[in-house]
Amino acid sequence: FALRDPRVLGLVSIDGGIGNRIGRDWLRGAPLDARTLATPLLHFFEDADDAMVPDLQALAALHRSDRMIVKVSGMRHADFTTLGMARAVVAGVAGAGAPPVPDRALETRFGGVLRYIRAFLEARLEGSDAEAAFLAEEPSAHGLGAAFPRIIRMKPSAPETKRRAPGGRPRVSGSGAGER
Repeated sequence: FALRDPRVLGLVSIDGGIGNRIGRDWLRGAPLDARTLATPLLHFFEDADDAMVPDLQALAALHRSDRMIVKVSGMRHADFTTLGMARAVVAGVAGAGAPPVPDRALETRFGGVLRYIRAFLEARLEGSDAEAAFLAEEPSAHGLGAAFPRIIRMKPSAPETKRRAPGGRPRVSGSGAGER
């Protein structure tokens, strides 16, 4: 499982199961402990597809990971693939009733997803301060405010440590029995 490999410096989820109801239990039973996973993660999601209902519980459980979760408006699950770009620029791909091509709004959204992926990978893999700064700004600073109406940033928390009493024994409090 790649996420156990310390050489993995980032994970990109493009409307993937880790962020929706279908994949809610993605990590359950996996040979990976969500409490120890510290890999930074970029996740995109949409809420236009009835089959891909967002559910961010699995992402929220990754307490040690630096997580950036981006809601993309106006895209469906298939739009995150090359079919989405084709649907935006090639007549007839989307079928009857689809918006006329070129669909500049879909093109902008698809391009924005690619731009954020590039920034994330360059910031994480190459240590680019410029790309880290890009990610720290709001999407509206890059003309993507309507495309990306919501970004959730979940910073990693320190691993839990048990407080120790003198002598090295764990300190237990709040049990009604006093401290040991």
